Amino acid sequence: MKRFPGFRVCLPFAATAILFLIFFLPLSFSSGGIFPFQEKSKTLLSLLEEESPLSDLIYDLDDCYQRFQSIIETEERRLQYEKDKALREFEERLQKELADYNAQPHKKNKDSLASIGRIMQGIASEYNLEALMPGAPEERLERCRISLKMARFQLKTAQELEKAYAGILNRLGAPQLALPDSSQGWGQWAKEIEEFNCTGSKKRPPLQTEIVLPPHTRRPFVLKTFCLDGSRSGPGSGQAMTVTGHIQDLGRKNLAQMLLDVAANPDREIDIQQAIWDEGEEEKDDKDDPEIGGGMPAAGGKGSSGGSSSLSQAVSSGELSADVSTRDSFTSVDIWLENLGDESRTVSVAGAVLDSGDSDVQRLVTAGADKENPPPGPKLKDPEKKIEEILKRAEEWLRKAQERVQNGDHSREAIEDLIKAMRAAEAVGMDLEDSDWDILRETVWEETDLTYKVYKANPTAENRKTLIENMKAMDYIDPPEGKQEAFANMMEDIFAQG
Repeated sequence: MKRFPGFRVCLPFAATAILFLIFFLPLSFSSGGIFPFQEKSKTLLSLLEEESPLSDLIYDLDDCYQRFQSIIETEERRLQYEKDKALREFEERLQKELADYNAQPHKKNKDSLASIGRIMQGIASEYNLEALMPGAPEERLERCRISLKMARFQLKTAQELEKAYAGILNRLGAPQLALPDSSQGWGQWAKEIEEFNCTGSKKRPPLQTEIVLPPHTRRPFVLKTFCLDGSRSGPGSGQAMTVTGHIQDLGRKNLAQMLLDVAANPDREIDIQQAIWDEGEEEKDDKDDPEIGGGMPAAGGKGSSGGSSSLSQAVSSGELSADVSTRDSFTSVDIWLENLGDESRTVSVAGAVLDSGDSDVQRLVTAGADKENPPPGPKLKDPEKKIEEILKRAEEWLRKAQERVQNGDHSREAIEDLIKAMRAAEAVGMDLEDSDWDILRETVWEETDLTYKVYKANPTAENRKTLIENMKAMDYIDPPEGKQEAFANMMEDIFAQG
């Protein structure tokens, strides 16, 4: 890999070398080189000579990431313990209430007794729906409160990680490659997290089946989900899932109507989940039956409600990206949706089929966005994704800097920007091509040649100072092809003048 070279004097022609020995040997000893002038401020040469600190960027980023990931995992364990403790206390209180209730037969009421019994069913197995889908407002409130704490902690930690990443880039001399907080898309996200209130209301709000995503916007949502395959094990909390299809792809007779029912009345979730399992994986011969879908958008296009497209279609067409992971087993998922297009999109988030890729794990189906739960906090950006982001920004910076000088801007600022862009690209692991160096050489040569002509027309001390600075930089990176002799003649002419 070609890198910014160490300092050396390049004289391509023997005759020129002899002339230099005759005219400039005293200068070399007195000034430390063939160039007698040395600015106190940073010159183009000093920019070229600067060396970035030694770094293997991916390992530096990984060390940083692992440190913050450990912080997240520690907090998750702490909050899980807090949640388990609260739920145990909740169950103990209910047991006491039930014991007191049974001790007073004259106050017994069948409805309230059934309600208490329903709530108190413990976690007997993976599929104890009373435990996985709690109906008691107090228990739902506690779960929401813990989720909100975690979301806020994730937001803060992700922001701190980005600052640490920026510190690494700053140390490498490439702070321009660090994204500012405003570009992370966290503004609205953070606002939603900070302003969210857990209510624990007795009546649960309907699920939101359609969402609107502005162009180039990434937003988090919590989707209510149901398991499709009763014979398989359930996904664990935090398991990654992908959008693999739509309910119409399944051909199951009553599934669409079940999802519509639970979207309108989430309190029925236990009954609906059990009904989905009871129906099993029965297939219809005609998957194009219009009854399948029950008013939900079809898998392959626009839906009947507001012209929205289904989540599966939007993802498969590349219009949206979806990052999905389970929250508290299979009952809901955190999903980060990003609109990759230039136009706002309305997307139906009901009826999407999610799969972990493991044939032993149940598939999930979405019923809509759950407004009772806070949005998830941002995931920590892992080193591989950060590297991709950094390299993309480095390539863009270098391209713009090259276009600027190729379009005729040979100002000091433009040339500095090009040098810095090249140095930053190398610092983060990009291999500069010969063509990249050729652009720099051509640019510095044209600027050097211009300042030479200016000096010859008006030989002031200031013009000489500017010319010598450019000549130093030109000598450092070598003149472009075909300009070596002209550069040697230029140097001979300038230094022959004393």
